[in-house]
Amino acid sequence: MSDARIPFAIRKSDHKFVEVSDVERGQRCGCVCPSCNQSVIARQGNVNVWHFSHDQNAIDKPVKECDISFNSCCRQYAIELLLQGEINKLCTPDLVISEPCHTLEGDEWTANVTDPHTLENITAKTTTKYDIEISVGSYNLFLFFSYKDRHLPVYPADKTAGLLAVDITSVETEFYSQKTTPGLLKELLTKLMAFDTKHKSWLYHPREDNVRAQLCKKVQQEAMSYVPEETSTVIDVNSMIYQSFLRAGI
Repeated sequence: MSDARIPFAIRKSDHKFVEVSDVERGQRCGCVCPSCNQSVIARQGNVNVWHFSHDQNAIDKPVKECDISFNSCCRQYAIELLLQGEINKLCTPDLVISEPCHTLEGDEWTANVTDPHTLENITAKTTTKYDIEISVGSYNLFLFFSYKDRHLPVYPADKTAGLLAVDITSVETEFYSQKTTPGLLKELLTKLMAFDTKHKSWLYHPREDNVRAQLCKKVQQEAMSYVPEETSTVIDVNSMIYQSFLRAGI
């Protein structure tokens, strides 16, 4: 059984995701673990950050071995909030690629694939390979919530679709660094999705291959047209020979 501090649970009466501040204290919360379906207790003390924990005297027994963690909880909750439309805004980061140019030592050429964008009134739906699918005009954008020990997915088969990784680990630090208030976890996840580009990265962007091909072409053209300057070593050698002639009186 996991002894993780669970930030949210599933209320048995309506099967909705709820935060610990949304329910009654202790066993009266009427909730189960979102991973193993075991009864949980709402811990609402004055010392530790409020959280759910597994009930040792559970009425509802676990249906499987629990693999709950804060990050897996956040992933489930973020997916639910997106599907329910309670998070309907997404900001995406820029993407700048680079290629080495060997005409000058340490020289590197860069190209911009995309700028940061804010997508309003997004509509999310479930997907089998990734966490969430979002339609952007006639294109699809897939989201993958990343955290330690979670393997990155393969690139989309549809090369017109984008794949964005959202690092969800920063939420835990923020959550446990402040006093628990109603809707705190939802607030932190909304901020991550709607305003934070620092914890997002492009795993695949549909324009990246084309931009990289153009950049590589420019680098190759520069390399072919590059004419190296005469080295200082040759100049120094000639100077040394001239000086030796002078000393010999020639």
